[in-house]
Amino acid sequence: MPRLLRAKDPEMLSIILFFGLSPVIEALATIPFGQNEQSIPGRVLGSGPVHVLGQSFPAAWIVSAAASALAMLSAEIHRAQRLDLALVDVCLVL
Repeated sequence: MPRLLRAKDPEMLSIILFFGLSPVIEALATIPFGQNEQSIPGRVLGSGPVHVLGQSFPAAWIVSAAASALAMLSAEIHRAQRLDLALVDVCLVL
């Protein structure tokens, strides 16, 4: 991207590049996966809903929430290690 490096306003060109490439990436993703939304079948993650605090949720929601929480925690720990913070500071943020 030599043009971005020589630009007077690289942030604006970066945004334009992002919004220019995102439709291309989306179109390329529809080739193998199709245009219809699909969800994970319930039998893959177990049968029936999961009951949490009197509320029932699909098992896929619980698995995705756990995966998201794990990803956020690992990113926060990585950030703390990069910035040489103590793990106690990380726990205070959470």
